[in-house]
Amino acid sequence: MQVWVRNGWRPIVNAAAAQLRYIGVEVLEAREKLGTLRIHVPARDGRRPEVISIIYQAAQLAAETCDLCGQAGALQANTPWRVRCRWHADTCPQT
Repeated sequence: MQVWVRNGWRPIVNAAAAQLRYIGVEVLEAREKLGTLRIHVPARDGRRPEVISIIYQAAQLAAETCDLCGQAGALQANTPWRVRCRWHADTCPQT
């Protein structure tokens, strides 16, 4: 599994990956795109309702979690889009 997310989202990705492994689904990649968490699984598993549910729940949790520290956050719709807490809202996008 390749993980392309910052430290604040790693626990979310790890929990989702553990749930998916438990039902026999391999996580190919996890990444951030336009301020949202994307978890990729093999196409044969991508339409299973339980897989969709796990991925959706992880994305919903990430949407309200700072990608830097893991505290409660909100989507910052500036360039680039990202989810940040009030303490990291002005943090440089490269950090």
